[in-house]
Amino acid sequence: MGDVIRLFGMNERVVQMGVDYTKVAIFDYILEGISDSYSVLLDISGYAVPATIYDIVAGASDCIILWLLLAFYDGANLFWVAVAMLASNIFFFVLFAVIAICLGWLDPFWNGMIKSCAFKVSAALKYLDPVATINIHRIHNLSIAFYQNRTQMLLKMFYIQRSL
Repeated sequence: MGDVIRLFGMNERVVQMGVDYTKVAIFDYILEGISDSYSVLLDISGYAVPATIYDIVAGASDCIILWLLLAFYDGANLFWVAVAMLASNIFFFVLFAVIAICLGWLDPFWNGMIKSCAFKVSAALKYLDPVATINIHRIHNLSIAFYQNRTQMLLKMFYIQRSL
């Protein structure tokens, strides 16, 4: 990651900040992808309201946690921002997964998620309609999570500018 940041002409301090951030943030992005997948699964299976409430609560909590960290912890840096975001996402993912499992929202999908290999149908994926794929992307961009992620990114950018 450091080499990529250097390509943008950043100094070594910024490069080190980016490397430290990336070491933790990569796991946060993986968890966020898994969490978004479950949220979309619930959206299309009739549980859009609980999934939206989850997105709102988790996203608002992320923003509040990030603000508290940057406002009250003098030793905050991008590494700690990534740790805070990862811890928050782990907490909310586990909480929402437990709620979804206990209420039986995922029961219709267990066989497909656990007892089969979804990659076996990869040959059929090449026949997906590209227009449908584009429309799914557009719907995602209009979601609340899209705007919450942009807010978090703006807060992180503000921190970088403040610390330079």
